[in-house]
Amino acid sequence: LNLTGSNVLVNINDSGVDSTHPDLSPRVSGFPASALIDNNGHGTHVAGIIASSGGQSSTVTNASGPAGPYAATNNQFRGMAPAANLFVLPVGMFTKPFTDGGTLSWPSDSFLQQTAAQTNAFISNNSWNYVGNDSQTYDLHAASYDAAVRDALPTVPGSQPLLLVFSAG
Repeated sequence: LNLTGSNVLVNINDSGVDSTHPDLSPRVSGFPASALIDNNGHGTHVAGIIASSGGQSSTVTNASGPAGPYAATNNQFRGMAPAANLFVLPVGMFTKPFTDGGTLSWPSDSFLQQTAAQTNAFISNNSWNYVGNDSQTYDLHAASYDAAVRDALPTVPGSQPLLLVFSAG
C-alpha cells in the first residue's frame, strides 16, 4: 500500500527510547528529557518495530532474517511506519538505580492519555502492564483507556480520539 507513516506522530509509553539510534534519529522527541534515554532497551525495541528506517540493516551480521541467516537485504529491519515521528513518555522507570533504593516512577493514566493527545499523536503504543493487578479484571484503569479512545481530552470541547494499542502477553 506504500504507507510509510509520513506525517504521523506515534506516542510510545515505555522504558524510554534511545533518540540517538541511527534508524530512529532525528524523529524522536519526548518528555521529560530522560525519556530519550533507554537503559532497558525495551522501548527502543518497540520503537524500532514501529518506526525503524531500516537504514542500518546492512550493519547487522548476527541476526536471523526471514530467509534464514542474515543476508544483506536493504531495509530488512524496517519498521511498519518507517517515516513516522515518535513522542516518548516514560513508564516504569526507576527514579535512581534499583540497587540504590530507587522506586518506580509511574505516571497517571490521565497523564499518559492527555499528554499524548495534546501532542496530536494519532496512535499511543503501550507495551506495559500494572504489576500485581489481575489482568482479567475490567477496572477503572481499563475504563479510562476505553474513554480515551473516544475522547482523550475530556475537558476540551469536542472529541479528541486517540488510538490506543496495548500489548497482549
